[in-house]
Amino acid sequence: INSLVIDDYFACIEIYPAYVPPYVLAAEVFYAFEQYDDVEQVIGTAKELTLESDSLDLYEIRCIHYKSFSRENTEKALALIEVLRDKVYNQSDRETDIEDLADLEKEYAILYWDLDNTAMTLVIIEEFLTKHPNNTSLLHLKVDVLNRENRIQEALEICKTLVQLEPNNLYAKARVGNSYERLDEVKK
Repeated sequence: INSLVIDDYFACIEIYPAYVPPYVLAAEVFYAFEQYDDVEQVIGTAKELTLESDSLDLYEIRCIHYKSFSRENTEKALALIEVLRDKVYNQSDRETDIEDLADLEKEYAILYWDLDNTAMTLVIIEEFLTKHPNNTSLLHLKVDVLNRENRIQEALEICKTLVQLEPNNLYAKARVGNSYERLDEVKK
């Protein structure tokens, strides 16, 4: 099915090259398979046509961050995401095409985490969760951060919440078990 999305992308840009959604979908598929060069090519094509898209900007930031992982690239990606967040949140005269702002905030938090700034990572996560307390994506990230910080009891409580929010998610259930194991409560 993913190759069909890419075929559709090429067909769409041939018919109507100024329509942004096919570029975003193609970038999403290429990114999912860590084909960063292809993501960059899609973004480059869109830029040549002077198309604007916050989603494509986010994929560009992700490529900078992950394609050739380094502290320098992470810092560069962080500077770019701060500009993007300013556009998304502070320019009321425009709308964003980022469907789920949790994706933006998650990447922002991860950038700080990759720069070993766990405190800021947790601030970003908490700020988003204050407004969206049931966002499972950020809750899972918070569990990861807390586990790395050996704050296992806190992680366990969030894992229990995740099981309530996602009762059919076996990964969420396994995370509860993992937390109990790390707390030396293997029977639970």
